[in-house]
Amino acid sequence: MGIPDSILLKPGKLTAEETMVMQTHVRIGYNIVCQNASLAPVAEIVLTHALQKVKQLQGLLPICSYCKKIRDDNNYWQQVESYISRHSEAQFSHGICPDCFESIVKPELKESVAKKEETR
Repeated sequence: MGIPDSILLKPGKLTAEETMVMQTHVRIGYNIVCQNASLAPVAEIVLTHALQKVKQLQGLLPICSYCKKIRDDNNYWQQVESYISRHSEAQFSHGICPDCFESIVKPELKESVAKKEETR
């Protein structure tokens, strides 16, 4: 069961009924997690935290398809990390995913090594 697009894409605040749909979705996820014995111990913590945050998951965030910056209410574009940090209690740590390592970092490293070898 997914959350209807009419709720996920709704600009502005959700009605009480729409909030209930969001909370129901969180509870369904909780029930699924509880079926996995290794995840069951944290399921209650996740459920409580998710239900507290449902109200913050409202509205549609305009995001750039290329750089992933988010446009705020004042029509300014911000890095996704800055926007989310300002509008929630979330914090970020950065890393490099395996796909980006293969497609971006590895070629850059090879190019750097090749340039060093050329200068020798």
